[in-house]
Amino acid sequence: MDTQMTTRWDFIGLSTDAKPTPTTSPKVVDGSTFFEADTSTLYFWTRGQWYEKTATGGGGGGGGGGLSSVAHDGTLTGAGTNANPLKVDTSKIAQKSDIPEFSEDHNAPSSGSNFEPVDLSYLVETVDGENWKWSGSSGEAAGWWRTNKLEFIPGYTYRFINFPRNMYQYDETGARGATADLGAGRDVTYTIPNDVHYIGFYANGTMRTGLQMYRITPTSEESEALEDANLKADHLSLTLQNLKTSSVIDSIVPLKGKTIVNFGDSIFGNFYAPTDVSSYLASYTGANVYNCGFGGNTMAVHRNANYGLFSFPSLVDGIVDNDWTAQDTALGSSWEAPETYAARLATLKSIDFSNVDIITVAFGTNDWNFSYPIDNEQNPKDTLTYCGGFRYAIEKLLTAFPQIRVFTCTPIFRTRLDENHQVIEYSDTWANGNGKKLFEFAAALKDLSSEYNIKCIDNYYETCFNKLNRTIYYRTNDGTHPNEAGRKVIAFNIANGITSSGAGWGGKTANPSDMATKTWVGQQGFLTLSDLPVYNGGAN
Repeated sequence: MDTQMTTRWDFIGLSTDAKPTPTTSPKVVDGSTFFEADTSTLYFWTRGQWYEKTATGGGGGGGGGGLSSVAHDGTLTGAGTNANPLKVDTSKIAQKSDIPEFSEDHNAPSSGSNFEPVDLSYLVETVDGENWKWSGSSGEAAGWWRTNKLEFIPGYTYRFINFPRNMYQYDETGARGATADLGAGRDVTYTIPNDVHYIGFYANGTMRTGLQMYRITPTSEESEALEDANLKADHLSLTLQNLKTSSVIDSIVPLKGKTIVNFGDSIFGNFYAPTDVSSYLASYTGANVYNCGFGGNTMAVHRNANYGLFSFPSLVDGIVDNDWTAQDTALGSSWEAPETYAARLATLKSIDFSNVDIITVAFGTNDWNFSYPIDNEQNPKDTLTYCGGFRYAIEKLLTAFPQIRVFTCTPIFRTRLDENHQVIEYSDTWANGNGKKLFEFAAALKDLSSEYNIKCIDNYYETCFNKLNRTIYYRTNDGTHPNEAGRKVIAFNIANGITSSGAGWGGKTANPSDMATKTWVGQQGFLTLSDLPVYNGGAN
């Protein structure tokens, strides 16, 4: 029997390059990939266009679509199937990976008595008497009702049944929105704009039931064009079948099977999977990573009593004493807690710290901003100081769980902006109320870490954020919180700090900027393109 073999070509270039098409290059066929070396973004060609390949998942060990996703963030857990139904709290975000693909089995309402909608109560929830705001939070509104916030994949097309036409569309942070119109009718097909990641639907009048939504494109069959890749785009410049071996995968993901918990402030906690630091750290290392960041919080005990219950020493008290009564009481009170706190606390409660391998501790920017003292020589464990809070917490945590390896992370560079978003000064010269600069807190954390033989990962200097490139890594209206590119750099720096810390923890993490010509394979060194064997169709 004669077998005809079609050669599939893969391409590498920059985001500024025009992607090839079958018109410009006959080498482009269904299943071809294009890797943007400067953004670590992978695209695949199918049905006459390029699709961005994004990792899905966010609960347990992996996602769908051919690329693994092992990040945890606590916003939604489990598979979301009929066998494992999820009840989404309205303060949480329903994840894009749980939206089912449309098939002919999903009859539209026009089918009359034959309409049997899929039970999506684990994913979509409605709330009466509220609507959505531009800020990303919900608010009371008599006569209105809303859904929970839903995550979508930009550029993908979805089908909405019985949804209201009013919606707020939000960017990657979930906190900057604009109104939009889904369109008239009870059965609407809608393509998500490229800059939209989350949507909250709302309407006035009687609350609807039977809300349905399905992903239309790309289909599972189209996504299977990348099934043979099965390696993360951030780590490989080519998606060749002959690289699909366990030895390569284990080298690319040096912390595969390990569990990491990220403690920190808003740099971690204010962002959601899949674009938070924890998700990128999971991608770079292969570890299961939990985002336990609490925005606005501190290493020292926060002077606000409610916020203080979520400072690092108080979180460690809850972990070791297995008592979260105070935190639960605060969240159930009239205190207007940040919207992420309930989800982050739920994540923290779910973790068995006897099985945790690594924690990272990344506080400092708020301690500096609130002018908290760096240390107290007369009382080294004074939890009202930056260093004392760490000493108290880390000694209590490691006494209870001595197997945990601790890595501290310094605060990052920041910029002071005026109300018109113009630069006033930078953290290199900006002093707080006590005359201390942010890098002095970073230096103190380095010295403090050495007291315990703990490695300190320098995010202030080693990320290379500065006044000349800040607009690349930070949002123009925010001098404190990095954008997606900045969060990738932070995650990469942390990944390198962990994986280069000693034997038994894998090799060096791949730098996305090196991917144009080389692939990093653990401790074996760089594998150049010329070293790759020719695929013979038999390798697994």
